Amino acid sequence: MHDRMPMAIVPDAWAEWLDPRNHDVDQLRALMAPPVDGSLDLYAVSKAVDSVKNNGPELLEPLPAEG
Repeated sequence: MHDRMPMAIVPDAWAEWLDPRNHDVDQLRALMAPPVDGSLDLYAVSKAVDSVKNNGPELLEPLPAEG
C-alpha cells in the first residue's frame, strides 16, 4: 500500500461521484469508504514506480515472488 494511494470508488457510485450537479459534501464523502476486503490485489512492484520520470505499463508488473 502506498501512502498516496488513489481513492477507490465502486463502479455503482461512479455516476453519483462524477455528477457535476452534486454538491452534497456529506454524500460525496460517504462514497470514499475504504475498499471492500478482497476488491484489490496487493503485490510488490519495481522501485521504478518511485520516480515520476518513469511511466508505462511495465510499472504494473508484479515482481517475482521471493522464495
